[in-house]
Amino acid sequence: MRNKDTKFQIYLTKTFITIILFALVFCKNDEREVEALKLKQLFDEGNYIEVIKYSEILMKKYPSSKSGYLIMISVAYQQLGNLEMTKFYIKKAIELDNSQGENYANLGVIYFNEKNYKDSLPYLLEGLEKGGYKDPCALVYAIGLCYSELKDVNNAAGAFLSFLSRCENESRFIEQIKIANMYLFANKEKIEIR
Repeated sequence: MRNKDTKFQIYLTKTFITIILFALVFCKNDEREVEALKLKQLFDEGNYIEVIKYSEILMKKYPSSKSGYLIMISVAYQQLGNLEMTKFYIKKAIELDNSQGENYANLGVIYFNEKNYKDSLPYLLEGLEKGGYKDPCALVYAIGLCYSELKDVNNAAGAFLSFLSRCENESRFIEQIKIANMYLFANKEKIEIR
């Protein structure tokens, strides 16, 4: 996956903006709308420390939206380059609401980018199963790479075959398609057909 960190950053930014827009659309009063706009402004200005502080205040004020604010905090930490805190807050959001597949996928992508394939794989698989991740092709490809790095030839082959069937017409995945095909060809003797 090329530009892994940039793609992840763009995805988290889009997620953050989506949460803000969701909050704006469903605001029940002017105060909450003003607060959401202030949070967006802080983020747009790159004032991530203030985003964290303000999100913590809003999280206490609106506990029913706590999971969304935890994700905003994780995005701010990601922008600050603190991936440990990013992971911590994504995990807290998952504990609070385990139905959001994109949170699992995002956590899996962080571990993947750290080349921690063993920890990445369960989160990527859960993210794919629950859905909601905006780029399932990239997710399935990452799953194949994780299995490959973990020397699990059959599951890697299955993931790469799934990737090829889903994404073979996606021009942005030309390099990944070649890699998946090369992996399948190189390991054809080792792949067990079930």
